[in-house]
Amino acid sequence: MTSKKVLYGSIFASSVVAGTLLELAFPGYGKDAMYGVQSYSACRFVGFDLKPLECATVSFLGNSLGEFTQLFGLFPGTFDPKDFIAYTLGAAVSFNIESFLRRHQEMGLEKKLSV
Repeated sequence: MTSKKVLYGSIFASSVVAGTLLELAFPGYGKDAMYGVQSYSACRFVGFDLKPLECATVSFLGNSLGEFTQLFGLFPGTFDPKDFIAYTLGAAVSFNIESFLRRHQEMGLEKKLSV
């Protein structure tokens, strides 16, 4: 079985590549959506013992904080309220994929136990 660190590290690395490709299709928002995936996987990777929903929340809030630093001129960049949608999508997709995989894994274990 693949370790948690390898799994989330791979997701993080893949999301960097995916962000670059999405940026070509959705200029200005492709990488932003992947920031949600990256921060979610980083939260799960570090292993703070946070639940998936808590990591999705940390992901959204962390990225939102970064966006607000642009609004107040504390960080270079342009404030764009549409980025919040991208952050939400990235965190939500990550959470839902993990939830799906957990249910699938639990169903597989139940089948093995019932045999």
